[in-house]
Amino acid sequence: MIWFKRLRLRSKRSSFTNNLEYLGEDFIQRVTKAARKETWGRTVIQLAWTAGPVTYLALQGGYLLGYGQSAPSNLFIYFAIYTIIAGVFAILMRFLYQITRGQELERAEAALSQALARLPDLIFFARNQTLLYYDEENRTLLAAKYLLENPDAVTETVRAAVQDVTGDSVLAQAAQRIEIFRKNGLYARIEDERSHIADRLAQAIEQVKPASSMVAELLHQRFIGRPPSKQSGRTRTEGFIGRVLAAGEEHDFEAMTLNDAEEVFTIAYELLAGRNIPLFSLHYIGSKEFTEASENFDRARLAFRKAAYLRNSRLRTLAELFAESDPVDIVPAAAPVFTTVEHMYTNILRALDQLYKELKKQTSHMPFQRRKRHSSQKLRSKFEQLHTAIELHRSLRAANNQLHKRYAALVRSEKKYNEIKANAAKQFPLQLVKRREHKRGIKIVDKSIELSKSSKLRCARQVQKRIHTLDQTPHPQPEAYKQLAIDIAMTLERDLKISRFEIQYAIESSNAPYLSSIEIDMTAATKAGIAVALVHEVQKNISTPIQRLAHVLVNYHGMPLNQESIDYLVEHYGADQERLSELLPDQESAGNGSEYGTDESTEATPAESTQPSAVSRPPHLLEINRLDKKYQELIDYAVRMHIL
Repeated sequence: MIWFKRLRLRSKRSSFTNNLEYLGEDFIQRVTKAARKETWGRTVIQLAWTAGPVTYLALQGGYLLGYGQSAPSNLFIYFAIYTIIAGVFAILMRFLYQITRGQELERAEAALSQALARLPDLIFFARNQTLLYYDEENRTLLAAKYLLENPDAVTETVRAAVQDVTGDSVLAQAAQRIEIFRKNGLYARIEDERSHIADRLAQAIEQVKPASSMVAELLHQRFIGRPPSKQSGRTRTEGFIGRVLAAGEEHDFEAMTLNDAEEVFTIAYELLAGRNIPLFSLHYIGSKEFTEASENFDRARLAFRKAAYLRNSRLRTLAELFAESDPVDIVPAAAPVFTTVEHMYTNILRALDQLYKELKKQTSHMPFQRRKRHSSQKLRSKFEQLHTAIELHRSLRAANNQLHKRYAALVRSEKKYNEIKANAAKQFPLQLVKRREHKRGIKIVDKSIELSKSSKLRCARQVQKRIHTLDQTPHPQPEAYKQLAIDIAMTLERDLKISRFEIQYAIESSNAPYLSSIEIDMTAATKAGIAVALVHEVQKNISTPIQRLAHVLVNYHGMPLNQESIDYLVEHYGADQERLSELLPDQESAGNGSEYGTDESTEATPAESTQPSAVSRPPHLLEINRLDKKYQELIDYAVRMHIL
């Protein structure tokens, strides 16, 4: 029997696909078995032990101490039968409980399996619908991004992606050859191939960069033989959690995109597959006055970053609205993070003015008799776009004003913090406190964002229930998938409180696994196995959040980072020693205050790189004024003429 089981296990692992199925089934069973308690053999043995030797010894000992003689046999029989009857009733109740509990766990196991199988399909649908939103040129670029970021892409896939994004068959052929050389370890031939097309490649990358710096970087990495790393993962779209939750609260599907829905499906897939996202914070140990000032400073910094996220989300929504306009040269879905917000805002204003002039021209050449009964759907759609743009600009301006206020509050908090720090320098030395050390300084507190095993099963049931409802809908529209994303986000909110900004920031700062390795026609067990494998691969990388935290310590708190602290971060958190060494005082001055807008911007999002400074305004603080009245006047005119 044993050799048969071993043979069966070996046959399961005989191919890559079967191995993934085994991994997926094993993961699901481990999650459900954690809640299952079926120890029938032990229960029967305990009952026999209690009714026999334990009852006999206890009865004889008690009777001997109380009456000075052994207990009669009929008394032992009475207590033994009493114990057996009571035990049988207990087993019966346990049996009834296990019947109902077992069915519940079986349903949970099925729900978890089905959720892990269906969520990738939803991700594929969201991607396809996102492509349909754009025109052919932008659609080609975005599709190429999806193909190029697949670490397991075959050579033909790489060639097709390069051909689409550059339109250059020579570069496409070279990319395919480079991928063949890479898979066979012939890196010397990669250099030979690349040297022949260096000028063509440089020109193509420069042409792609305005539309998507990420696609430009993917091209560059592919041509030097470096495909995306499964361990590093991909960058998430900035602010997607806030937009999805806001869309649910306001019952407005226009407040989010299908790209945001894709991100929600992805994070749900990760969490159900066991993703553990690190959450780091700072704990101050010292005088009460300095501790309060430090915590207030951190709260002000968090509020400033939150305001920047909100402003950037409004900006992204406007960019999506004008994605097909010539002045807007970026493809928002292909740019997870906006790095040039001022340039983006300028282009949006140009697109808005272009739309105004187009509508003004069309209505001015329309006879008055036709204006009242004009019902062109295309013209109406253009006016609706203008009206939406005006409303979004108002919300963008309000968010930007809030960002300025948060910046002013941060500068005040920074000033007070530096004053108290200077006065308490001797009492509160700025040093990194290690684990189990009890002294004054700053200690790193690490927590994690993850679903417990019981939460996984509960969330899986909720997710599967909503997916089943969607599947029952004939020909679901994109809004139905947005509603599903909102429902899933609200389910995660109940267990993880993702509405809290520090949770949002930790999730969005973590890299997502590349799910392009999953194919639609794979079995449910195979999809679950790939999910577990990809999640375990990407969650090992915590060097990026530690790198950000080190920048906070140096650039905000002015804490000099020494070699001992770097060694500690490398040993306990797997940080990149070379990158942390750039923060050493002899290479980069940390100063007594904060030197904002330095190296942190290389790792952080624009929201994080908007560093405050007492002497200069951060580059990402925009000046947004009210729109000219002519835009609203044109909308009012369209309403009077029954065009809108």
